[in-house]
Amino acid sequence: MQKMSLRNAVVGGGKIYATLVTLSLVGGLTLGAPARGDVATPDQEVIVTAQRRSQSVQDVAISMEAFSDQQLKDRGINNVLDLAEQAPNIHFNSYFEVGKPQISIRGISISNLFTNFEQSPVGIYYDDVFIGSRSGQMSQMFDEERVEVLRGPQGTLFGRNTTAGAISLVSKKPGDQFEADSSVTFGRWSEFDIDGGVTMPLSDTLSMRVAGIKRQRDGWEKNLYPGGQQNLDDVDNWGTRALLLWKPSGDVSWLLNIHASGDLTNTPVIHADLGTTGQNTPNLYTGYKETGAWDTVSTNYPFKEKLHGHGAALTGTMKFGEYTLTSITGYERTDYTEQDDDDGSPYQIAPILTRDITSTYSEELRLAAKKGRFDWVVGAFYYHEDLWQEYHTQSFTDPLFAGQGLAIYLDNYPTQTSYNYAGFGDLRTALADTWTLDVGARFTHEQKHFVGSAFQNLPDFNTGYFQTIGGPTDPLSVRDPSWNAPTGRVALEWKLTPATLNYLSYSHGFKSGGVNGLAFNSSQELTPYNPEKVDTYEYGLKSSWLGGKVVVNGALFYNKLDNMQALVVDVSHLIPLFFVRNAATGTSKGGELELKARPDRHWILSLGLGYADGKYDKFILPNGTDLSGNEFVAAPKETVTASVQYRFDFFGGSLAPHVEASYQSHVWFDVNNRPGIDYQGGYTLLDAGIPWRTADAHWEVAAWGHNLTDKHYFLSTIGNGVGNYGAAVSYHALPRSYGVTFSYYYQ
Repeated sequence: MQKMSLRNAVVGGGKIYATLVTLSLVGGLTLGAPARGDVATPDQEVIVTAQRRSQSVQDVAISMEAFSDQQLKDRGINNVLDLAEQAPNIHFNSYFEVGKPQISIRGISISNLFTNFEQSPVGIYYDDVFIGSRSGQMSQMFDEERVEVLRGPQGTLFGRNTTAGAISLVSKKPGDQFEADSSVTFGRWSEFDIDGGVTMPLSDTLSMRVAGIKRQRDGWEKNLYPGGQQNLDDVDNWGTRALLLWKPSGDVSWLLNIHASGDLTNTPVIHADLGTTGQNTPNLYTGYKETGAWDTVSTNYPFKEKLHGHGAALTGTMKFGEYTLTSITGYERTDYTEQDDDDGSPYQIAPILTRDITSTYSEELRLAAKKGRFDWVVGAFYYHEDLWQEYHTQSFTDPLFAGQGLAIYLDNYPTQTSYNYAGFGDLRTALADTWTLDVGARFTHEQKHFVGSAFQNLPDFNTGYFQTIGGPTDPLSVRDPSWNAPTGRVALEWKLTPATLNYLSYSHGFKSGGVNGLAFNSSQELTPYNPEKVDTYEYGLKSSWLGGKVVVNGALFYNKLDNMQALVVDVSHLIPLFFVRNAATGTSKGGELELKARPDRHWILSLGLGYADGKYDKFILPNGTDLSGNEFVAAPKETVTASVQYRFDFFGGSLAPHVEASYQSHVWFDVNNRPGIDYQGGYTLLDAGIPWRTADAHWEVAAWGHNLTDKHYFLSTIGNGVGNYGAAVSYHALPRSYGVTFSYYYQ
């Protein structure tokens, strides 16, 4: 009944949102809104830079979430998964600890593309530096000043690979006073986390902040295979950051950010528990069947995720009267290794080892000014990326299959160099006291140089290794695609009252094209695919009531996608070929509604509703299979988030117990939408915390729990495992966890 009541809260999407938005508009006309100077969010007003200008989140004509450092702490947000549980129409799916996230915003995700050669439609930015490598996108989320999550294409000011949206993480900056904070966490499965930061003024013009985090936890899954790794899906990662801020004058500042991170975990863990129909039935090839326990597996090949990353960024800001010039220079390097037992069984069917090394350099220059009715930003952007990958698999080499002609060794070593050049501009013009027109445009030129190389060995036929892609006799193994992409946004804003913003917008964005990084059989598989494009129409409302005690925000959207990228198999050849192709068109439509209230100093309440109906309009595979009408991958149609916090005086300090609940409807993990093996039904998660803080706000102790109802659900499944490994396989989500955190703050 709980699931149905939550579901009914958002069914009908557009009708509910339209009705509520209408009521809000009527309320703005009749209730009397507070004056601008009285406006405040019910939690804590967050100043954001989503439009490359410092603005209150309530003044930004974009559907977005913004979390301050205190909100991140109060809500226990430590990673992108926690963010998704706090925001409607955002879905996060990753079975890795720090690498290769699959983030879906409004139903748009990376679909079934897996390697670093394919780009995510959600751009990740650390201190305005684009993190192009999916292998290192989650490794630096600590010691944040704020996090901004933007929905919809950000093709003007953020550029490529933001067709679904963007996530911007902003580090805490050094100040002119000494500050220190630290926390220690103890939790289930011997969890031990420690993090902290120190700000040190070095002179009147120079200050530094040093921060770091170390997270450890034993594996919660047991391996029953004799002699194998016993505890799987553990946590062992770290991150560090040093920032040096130099302000020689009030008009000039330079910020140097040097950072590094690492990870070494026994993850991701794969379970062969879906059989051929979603039931735990014996493997078609070996007869193996799992025990059925959520936390046990039997695997003969060790799981591993290993990451070492480091980078630096230099940001300069110079003011010349009414003009501001900003330079952002970034360098990032990640070395990432993934080791999987793809069949999830004690037999040698599909062990995989992959490694990729990515180095990127970027430079952005922006000039901004505000004069009279005009507020403008112009800029240029350059991005260079070098990517190298190795991929090894030894399929069906178990003695059980000896002499059957099934054994095959596959290796590939592709390399790619990418260049991205862009110029952009955004102009805000006040048409009248209550009307503003925002027009932005960007032109991007992108080119890639790809060199493919792959080898195979058929040991049952004594072939030895032979080259299938690359070499001097294979000119098609070298590809040099390039594209030009104009993108932009037009928005009309209407301030109905000083505290009520209405807007209509149109945005056009694109996700990079490329070359297939998982080509093994023929250089035909290296046929370049073109950029994926989206046109988005949006209406939004942002409003604040009762002196800032209540905030009501909502948006309606319609996304039209073209040239959608997907991994498809062409079986018309003697050996099946795997392609990444522009195989589909699609539509995603729906909306968000968010209500936040702080009726007095004790209570903080929030409710978020999301509806995103994403389907393929046309999607026909090379073998004639028609997937038109199927739902998008990793795209729950309905999402609900809710939280309650009550703060009161207790034992010489304050106690602030809080509860958060999140619901998402079913999701598909593959474009085929096969029930049972590609499917996760809807579920609700419940989190809670009880923090106590001293009256001087220096000390805090917080008991917390995640997934308190111990809900078992899949992070993902691989339905194609039925044919590839003899059974569909799955990745299991973390069960109930709990612990206590001790924190200290000095300022």
